[in-house]
Amino acid sequence: MNLVKKVLKSRPAITFAASFLVTMLIFAAFGYAPFGLKSVAGADANIQYLDLFAYLKDVLAGKNSATYTMSALLGGDEVATFAYYLMSPLNFLVVFFKKSQLPIFYDILLALKLSLAASTMSIFLKQRFPKITRKFQLFLAMSYAFCQYNIAQSCNILWLDGVYLLPLIMLGIYQLVAVNKRNGFFLLTISIACSMIFNWYTGLINIMFSAIWLVVEEVLYLYEHSYEKFKVKE
Repeated sequence: MNLVKKVLKSRPAITFAASFLVTMLIFAAFGYAPFGLKSVAGADANIQYLDLFAYLKDVLAGKNSATYTMSALLGGDEVATFAYYLMSPLNFLVVFFKKSQLPIFYDILLALKLSLAASTMSIFLKQRFPKITRKFQLFLAMSYAFCQYNIAQSCNILWLDGVYLLPLIMLGIYQLVAVNKRNGFFLLTISIACSMIFNWYTGLINIMFSAIWLVVEEVLYLYEHSYEKFKVKE
């Protein structure tokens, strides 16, 4: 019980709750589901994702197959489609919604992914920049979640899995370079693996960015230690 209370009072949990609340208030203010008839599921989301989530719901209910389905034109292999669009574990929450409620599910899924992005960024900021105040960490984490890129991708929600995993990848690199190589390697491996599994395309983008971030952390580490040695000599 004490552990649960401690987790709920932690910065990542507070950041997640604040981001989710803000998203829900925005939905309520502008009449989006689950508070109105509108949905953020437009463009690609309306054309593809709602149908894909309906298909996923049938797969999870045992009414369809993740490998081959007759619901695609005259039938076809669905492994590539499933791997690219539907591997995010958050998608499996579709089992709690009826097919008629898929626009509501889509909006809630967006809120969850944005909130996770804020939460993981909070974890990164707390460990990478411990001197930053709690309020400023909250501000930065929520700014990351509600940046223009994330809002623009609200109709293409699969891109957001890479967004909420990126801070963990960055943290793994920081730990690998400057803190504990073993812990850093473990966190980096797990977070990159999850990013590739949830969506391999954004996973590849995260890997390319992580190479750049590795160079940045290495340069900062060498600079900080060189500066410390210079101060000692002086």
